[in-house]
Amino acid sequence: MPERRPSTDPSSQRVRIRRQFNDPMVAECPTSALQDFCWDVISGGVKARAPQWFLFAFVDCTEVIGDIAHSCQHGSAPHSIKVCVVKIDNDPETYAALAEKAGPRPPSKRSCGDDALALVAEHGAMRGPDLRKKLERREHSRYRISVVLPELERRGRLISTVGPRRAKTYRLPNDRA
Repeated sequence: MPERRPSTDPSSQRVRIRRQFNDPMVAECPTSALQDFCWDVISGGVKARAPQWFLFAFVDCTEVIGDIAHSCQHGSAPHSIKVCVVKIDNDPETYAALAEKAGPRPPSKRSCGDDALALVAEHGAMRGPDLRKKLERREHSRYRISVVLPELERRGRLISTVGPRRAKTYRLPNDRA
């Protein structure tokens, strides 16, 4: 009698899911229960922002096996919830098959540091408040900006001088003051 192997058909397997990419609560669901795959940076539930594109899909909450960050407070079950399929949680072949359903992964967005350097290169010396405003318009958080600008100064990638009204002016090291 031939040895019986587990099915390699992705639709008959289970996949590990979370509500956010870094959520410690990990549950499972049948891969066949997942639908509407997409790449996104906004999670389901609390709509947390991720630092990069992750694979998301929708599943009926009654198909979830185990605990996941979902309470059914917004209506009676079953209803569709957005879940994150994290690569490291799942079998590589299963993940690849599911990721293919979402289409090509979008390009990563530029980092806050890269955007800051590009803006100063493009505009020349910039006042700190103006640089911060432009970075916020590019969807970088105030917190991230407050961490990145001093780090760029510390590494010598940006030079700052204190101008009128105690506002810093940023320039690249190769620009004349």
